[in-house]
Amino acid sequence: MSDISRTTEPRQLSVITMLSYGIGEAAGACKNIAWGVLLLFYYQQVVGVEAALVGLAIAMSVVVAYGLITASTSQRLRAYTTPAS
Repeated sequence: MSDISRTTEPRQLSVITMLSYGIGEAAGACKNIAWGVLLLFYYQQVVGVEAALVGLAIAMSVVVAYGLITASTSQRLRAYTTPAS
């Protein structure tokens, strides 16, 4: 059986590419901020929950969602990068 060695060199992204990714991410960030503000306003003004509790609930949901997405992504990447035994 032949040993196939892969050499990976780090790829450098151009400034234009990085700027494009940043601009694209800004739209998603604005949407998330607007959704959070809408939820905060609704629960505080309509339902009557304290703003601090609503903010805490929104922050906890973001942390949990981010953790789940990060965990599933790292598991998928590990499955692709781990050599078969």
